[in-house]
Amino acid sequence: MSQLYFEDIEEGLSREAGAYEVTREEIIEFGERFDPQPYHVDEEVANELFGGLIASALHTLSICQRIVADTLFRDSVTKTGAGFEAVQCTAPVYAGDTLSVRMEVLEKLSLESYPDRGLVRIQYTGLNQDGEEVLSTVALPFFERRRAGED
Repeated sequence: MSQLYFEDIEEGLSREAGAYEVTREEIIEFGERFDPQPYHVDEEVANELFGGLIASALHTLSICQRIVADTLFRDSVTKTGAGFEAVQCTAPVYAGDTLSVRMEVLEKLSLESYPDRGLVRIQYTGLNQDGEEVLSTVALPFFERRRAGED
């Protein structure tokens, strides 16, 4: 695939990618380092509350971002991003779950203040192996504009 610039992105473009298995060890390691809530690091507490260890919302978002980086952004000419709109975890992610992401381009915005790039609003929907939504957010990456003479 050739490089993907702002001009190449189409509103309504939709893709699904990923098959990332979340492990027990990874949930505990991430939890201990970044979000040490008992349901991320203590199996006994997690079993009582959720029936098993669950991944942190930040961990789930990070996994989904990695899936997108390895697929859509792999061939894109991005110039950082403006962040995410409201991140919502809609179902727990358990050890052994396999995550994928459905991405849909919602909107493209030209920016007078940054003529070399455009902002793209992309809906991320994180899904588990059963197709159940586990995360929803809108990412705001900047894509470089194609310069005159570039194909």
